Amino acid sequence: MSRKQNLLLHEDRVRFILAGMAFFSMLSLKTNTVVQYYVRKSKKKPDAPVRYVYTRTGDVMTFIGTIFISKSCKPFYWNSKHSGLAKGNLKVKAFEWIWYKLVRNENYKNVEILHEGRCGRCGRKLTDPVSIETGLGPHCRKLL
Repeated sequence: MSRKQNLLLHEDRVRFILAGMAFFSMLSLKTNTVVQYYVRKSKKKPDAPVRYVYTRTGDVMTFIGTIFISKSCKPFYWNSKHSGLAKGNLKVKAFEWIWYKLVRNENYKNVEILHEGRCGRCGRKLTDPVSIETGLGPHCRKLL
């Protein structure tokens, strides 16, 4: 699958990231730097209004913070004291920056968000064009 096929459209990004099992990469077009993230639901309480954010550090995914979801306000990200990386770490700062741009629907340049070819909710391989475009399979799109 080419990079263009994995590119998430702006309007689909927040929905994909909050779906519950989202693996994605953030690509800086300015520096050609790629940072990988994984945002997942709680395993113990899948209906809890939180998502846990991880980033790839070497061969492992390192916890960096939590997204809190509320019906009364926009979802917000918090770099936890239990984070494996400090708030000043470039990967943490990059996630926080893009997250707030996305939820505030603000413009940003020189950054692309690409999914890994799997559904952001269930993790199955995406095959049809609409699923590839949104990052969510047909069944999971209906549930969200």
